[in-house]
Amino acid sequence: MHKINKDTWKRKKHFDFFNTMEFPRYSVTLNIDISALVPFVKKHQISLSNALLYLTSRAMNEVEEFRMRIRDNEVYVHDVIHPSLTILSEDETFHFGEVKFTDDFKVFNENATVTARIAKEEQNLSDEEGRDDYIFISSLPWFSFTSLSHPVHLDITKLSIPRITWGKYFTSDGKIYLPLSLDVNHALVDGIHIGKFVTLLNTYLADLTTYLH
Repeated sequence: MHKINKDTWKRKKHFDFFNTMEFPRYSVTLNIDISALVPFVKKHQISLSNALLYLTSRAMNEVEEFRMRIRDNEVYVHDVIHPSLTILSEDETFHFGEVKFTDDFKVFNENATVTARIAKEEQNLSDEEGRDDYIFISSLPWFSFTSLSHPVHLDITKLSIPRITWGKYFTSDGKIYLPLSLDVNHALVDGIHIGKFVTLLNTYLADLTTYLH
């Protein structure tokens, strides 16, 4: 992790502008083409959720702005950020679990499976105090959506953590689409950075044998 020198940072004016707002977050929702992913995970007996968790986390780690966090009005950049996800239990309540991110999908996939089991046993509903190297990730597999909002703490540190949510995939014109919502802090992340994330995610989805091996 390193600290950004705001005096020489090209986005200093943008940061100062949005960081003074009471609620500097914004969200976008788009449909991601997963036509190749669904049959791929079925063929290779991979959890669709684990594959999505890995691909979205990998894409987000590749864009520096998503690894930025605000602490005491200063901006820091993590070397790596880890998904903290919601996991559904048999009693229809959810709990939180963290998966340590690694580029190695096999290791990540195993970690995600273990995390899901432990989360159901421990029934944890809070993240580790003081940490902000997270990506908050949720899934709503029961329905599709076209927009989404989140309950959040009005704490500037937590307000700088990005959130990803995906819904129930659907078929349109012979293709399979996944609704995906991305919620970010405009003091750190602009539309161009979301565009880079989407481009990377689509690149991974177009070459699954390279990234899910």
